[in-house]
Amino acid sequence: MKTLLVVIACLLVGCFASASPPRMMTTQELEARSTRSYATDLPTGMRAAEAALRTLGFEVTVVSAETGIVKTAPREFMSSANGARNQATIYRDELAWTLTLMAAGDKLSVKASPQAYTNGNPVPPEQLPVQALDPKFTALWNELDAAMITARTPRTEAAP
Repeated sequence: MKTLLVVIACLLVGCFASASPPRMMTTQELEARSTRSYATDLPTGMRAAEAALRTLGFEVTVVSAETGIVKTAPREFMSSANGARNQATIYRDELAWTLTLMAAGDKLSVKASPQAYTNGNPVPPEQLPVQALDPKFTALWNELDAAMITARTPRTEAAP
């Protein structure tokens, strides 16, 4: 049903019309978007990273304090279709994240590495469109910024 709605929406807004190809993210652009620093420790950062990814709807599959890695399973973020009168090909685009957290003194560096898939097949980083990936980085960093604040706040017991 979801696929049918995407196809219908594409027909209504003209998704099948020819358009200029999307601009792909360069290695330099990917590197510039992929790292942030925080004034916190590794345990706080690990809690915040896991919470941020879960809040964004990702299934967290790995949380390793020893390696500083937090990984997710791929999650569908876009569907599209291409075709003619009686036939269409559906494309499911998925995204997974690997966050690598590295502590150095009172600073924590977080490197976010996106892994994209189309119909379950890996998409190389140089084939990721800027307009698709930019909002994903923005959402990740906004959520992680908020989660860092929450993770630093000591939990208190509710009054009886």
